[in-house]
Amino acid sequence: MLLVWVLSASTALAFPRRSVGCGQPPPAEPGGWPLEGHIHIRDGAGVFGYVRRHYELNIPAVYDPFSPASLVIVFHGFYDNDQGELSEDLLPALINREQHNVITLYPRGSGDQWSGDSYGWNVDGNGLNREFGPLGRTCRTPRTNWLEQYSCFDSCMRSARGCDTINGCNFASCMDDQAFTRALLARTLRSVCVDLDSIHVTGISAGGMMTYQTAMDLSPLLASAAPIAGSRIYGYNAPPRSPISLLEVHGYQDQTVPANASNGLGGGPPGASVSDDHFYYTEVSNITRAFASAARCAGENRPYPTAFDGIVGFQCNTPHGACGERSVVQCTGNWAHTWPLHVVRPFAYARLVLGFFAAHPLPSAAAAEADAAVSRLLACQDGNGTLAQALREATPELPSRRTLERGEVAST
Repeated sequence: MLLVWVLSASTALAFPRRSVGCGQPPPAEPGGWPLEGHIHIRDGAGVFGYVRRHYELNIPAVYDPFSPASLVIVFHGFYDNDQGELSEDLLPALINREQHNVITLYPRGSGDQWSGDSYGWNVDGNGLNREFGPLGRTCRTPRTNWLEQYSCFDSCMRSARGCDTINGCNFASCMDDQAFTRALLARTLRSVCVDLDSIHVTGISAGGMMTYQTAMDLSPLLASAAPIAGSRIYGYNAPPRSPISLLEVHGYQDQTVPANASNGLGGGPPGASVSDDHFYYTEVSNITRAFASAARCAGENRPYPTAFDGIVGFQCNTPHGACGERSVVQCTGNWAHTWPLHVVRPFAYARLVLGFFAAHPLPSAAAAEADAAVSRLLACQDGNGTLAQALREATPELPSRRTLERGEVAST
């Protein structure tokens, strides 16, 4: 089946599940300039316990405040920001060109304003200075090569963990980016008309890592995720809290966040992919296995045909078999650390992920759990409340991280 534009099942229903923002006037001109917004949230890493966070919200040209739109949250990469990502990934351009009813939301990573190297994402495994991760070191230390040293953020220097550029494994600020994402999603659901069966996340590089983090933390209310050139820090692999469709995309030549040990530099712990700055990542095969375990995938590895097959070696497959109403898909090709086919087909990434999202709405059987998660999210005015704890309490015991890192979880 070719990956083409199709209406999601929720769009085809007479009464789609709508966000509370339906009927509100749009916060930005449909098809016009995006909203450059900000939000204040509670964050213990802030100087006064609060931080001001920024984002871009793009409303499609065909938007109708009474007709629910899909929502795609996009996380930018390291050394980038929300504004740069919005213009580079071409998602809004394709959406407006082809008249799709898809809202795109671009959070800006935490950067402590003038400290640190970049706007990054504080995901699991960041900021290990005096302790190891669950499976040991998460980077090579001491980091005597200045090219491998990332500046300390003020928020990390104020934290109990501190920050050590030589002996620590630091790559982001210590702001609570998960709380920011929850708060921003809650604000968006209140202010625009969103199809609750069609909320998705994507991002590249460090943004791909944040995509995985969000997919794990907010999986009850997400339909699918598409991390590009992303991974999980070694020792922090685990299944999402609820099943979620996954489109994982990686280039064979990527050594910045390598997909597998054979793509990396070597010299790391068993089962780890080693990047060119000597951080240790989980092999992609073990990440997809964790998502497949949650989705109860079973069967043989089969091709997943797309319109881009064969271009620069591009191919996709379902490595863990069929997953019922979900899909766990892995795509590869002959490129390095960038969007798939970006040089030869600039719109390939946008077409690939938007097509996957349209084909993978939230299954109807998951609606009740998603509604409960949305209610809890909206009950927390700034997104910092008990959502994550409530999800943890409602989640059955998961396979251990050590088991997942070593690839010992069977697809069931």
